[in-house]
Amino acid sequence: MKENKAIIFILLTFLLIPILISCESETKGDIKMIQVDVDAAQKGKISDHFESIEYILLDYPDSLPIVGPYKMILTDDRILVESRETAAVFVFDRKGNLQNVIRNFGDGPGQFRLIDDMFLEGDLVRIHCNYLQKYLIFNINGILIEEGKLKEMADRSFIGKEFILYQFQEGYGPEKNTIVSIKDNVIQGFVPINKDLEHFNSYNSLHGFQYDPHRDSFFITSLLNYEIPVFDGKGYLKQKLEFDFGKNNYDINKRKEFPENPRKVNTYAMENNIVQHINSFFPFKNKIFIQFFSGIRNSHFLFLDNNFDVIYHVDELENDFDGMKLKLWSWAYSENEVVYYYESSRFYNDYVETFNDRKVTIEKGDIHDFFRNNKEKLKEEKHVLVVMKVKE
Repeated sequence: MKENKAIIFILLTFLLIPILISCESETKGDIKMIQVDVDAAQKGKISDHFESIEYILLDYPDSLPIVGPYKMILTDDRILVESRETAAVFVFDRKGNLQNVIRNFGDGPGQFRLIDDMFLEGDLVRIHCNYLQKYLIFNINGILIEEGKLKEMADRSFIGKEFILYQFQEGYGPEKNTIVSIKDNVIQGFVPINKDLEHFNSYNSLHGFQYDPHRDSFFITSLLNYEIPVFDGKGYLKQKLEFDFGKNNYDINKRKEFPENPRKVNTYAMENNIVQHINSFFPFKNKIFIQFFSGIRNSHFLFLDNNFDVIYHVDELENDFDGMKLKLWSWAYSENEVVYYYESSRFYNDYVETFNDRKVTIEKGDIHDFFRNNKEKLKEEKHVLVVMKVKE
């Protein structure tokens, strides 16, 4: 009996060795430091890097509202919007007409009550529900096509054809790696957790893992630091981007001082014009779009070139297309667009304030035509998307 136990122990040891070795921290890859001088921001025009603005009213019935718009996916013919509070996916055409709502609230088979990640794969909508450790795939009409198990209970996840990426904000394994790649049942960990941030509350960018088709790369932004790890198309770390805002950096000791006191954080950030995190990192064919706040309300737009060098930095933009108030916000992106949304009633008020004393000429498809066609609906509790097309 003792001999049998010894044999079993030896076999288990040899079986586990590859997995244990594969969990060791991988630190390969270049580090690219990106220096950003907050005070160097200038005033610009929207036409500097954008070629057009489009306004889309998301039209849905009062009985079925979007409550807490969260992740948004845009293609040439569809707009998907996650309703965070109701765990639903609203499917619109590109004109903002509601086509379907994907929702099956609960914990049973085919059900979900929280969307942790959402992807559009052709005509299929993939939803990851991490607390149930499963994924669900629906067609656009809301019919369940497939349901399966996620191998790990992570904060964020991405399932590729040959590998899976997981993010663990509290770290994974003895090395406490924040990113794990699984390929052919081999686990490899990357980016060990910063021990100074180990006990912070877990929260992250709404985008999760983002794929950059132009560079065949994956990346993920964090709301706890200025680091962006970049993975190649096979799921291996190839580079880390680190932003440095100089005197406007959020000092690590200050981060540790009041991690759970938003009032103190906001006061400190406003008094020192601090950059707390990077809100958006959107890849385009020939450049990369960045948006962040200094202080609390001072929004900045950056464009980087393909070498990740800053080529454009503004904190104020003139809308030289149609004169409408322009928010320096960003929420979502498509292959060639930056998008933000705000409440339709607020859009209505901004339009009236901007153009009330002006004589305007209405042309088909312009903002005045949009306002005239949607005037009454804009007064309701809906949402307007502002879509800015990026110049190549």
